[in-house]
Amino acid sequence: MTQLKYLFLANNQIKDITSLSKLTELKWLYLENNQITDITSLSKLTQLEWLYLDNNQIKDITPLSKLTNLKWLYLENNQITDFTSLPKLTLYK
Repeated sequence: MTQLKYLFLANNQIKDITSLSKLTELKWLYLENNQITDITSLSKLTQLEWLYLDNNQIKDITPLSKLTNLKWLYLENNQITDFTSLPKLTLYK
């Protein structure tokens, strides 16, 4: 399963995503509409190009600064107050 490229886990009641850190080949990850608060484990998913995290309970997005391959990032409806880590990313416009 470590070769997985696309993973859709939207609309569940997921709180802990720590186990996802082993899926280092992921390119698309859909985690919207869950109950996620900590996204630290995502920092190891450096191949990610698409990341959907909208409608969760995320406050700190600093781990995303290591995802330099990201082209699309969705963060709507979270509890984020500091976006200073995002300028390090070059997202698709």
